[in-house]
Amino acid sequence: MIKKRLEKMSPNGHGAYNLWKATKSLPQPQQCSPPIRSGSTWARTDQEKSEAFAIHLSSVFKPNDADTPEDPEIEAILKQDLQMCLPLRHTTPKELTKIISKMNPNKSPGFDLITPRLLKELPRKCLVFLTILFNATFRTSHVPTLWKTSQIVMIHKPGKPPNEASSYRPISLTPVLSKLWERIVLERLSPCLEINYVIPDHQYGFRKHHSTIEQVHRVYSTIRQCLEQKEYCSAAFLDVQQAFDRVWHKGLLCKIKKILPHPITS
Repeated sequence: MIKKRLEKMSPNGHGAYNLWKATKSLPQPQQCSPPIRSGSTWARTDQEKSEAFAIHLSSVFKPNDADTPEDPEIEAILKQDLQMCLPLRHTTPKELTKIISKMNPNKSPGFDLITPRLLKELPRKCLVFLTILFNATFRTSHVPTLWKTSQIVMIHKPGKPPNEASSYRPISLTPVLSKLWERIVLERLSPCLEINYVIPDHQYGFRKHHSTIEQVHRVYSTIRQCLEQKEYCSAAFLDVQQAFDRVWHKGLLCKIKKILPHPITS
């Protein structure tokens, strides 16, 4: 009886002979969570794995060697008094509503478990309160510490051995309110970058209305132009490993203070 029923099943079958309906209630296969090598031992429990990842991340995210010696010129620029400048443009409930409507409701929340879908359901009284809160951060140049706290999730890199801590990429899940505040600041930061020509024209990553395919077209156009003019076309590709992990923070802050308005750098 069971054999005949299985033989009659097909993806396009009807009723009990539909293959999808017959298999959807079956338990899904669980992904294996292999142990992680931690020195000479193996981490098997969740607590042991979290400690192994913490040790690995602490060894990777180290301060840049240039931050150790104090550069008098850099220190002098960082300690300079803020210049007179117009304050940041305050936000409004209308702007908050516009930004919230563009947020993906399925994005993962941070440690506070507040999701973008929850923000979309807020009444106007809550939006007014958030507006007052965000404007207070602009006025006092202070960001709440909880907005800087993120939940770290380790994602396995495809093709890497799953038992090595270095085979996992850390993803920081910041609170949704922090993401909302960052988008408000970005609306005020982008015009400053464009006016001062801070970002070069050939920079396509992390930019609005720019895509990596446009960078490919730019390289292709250069190669084609050289071939048509019967010239040599040489290229050098540099892949800096863990470039963002070892950023020279004081040098970056010095550049930011020189270029951007002081209400943003403070």
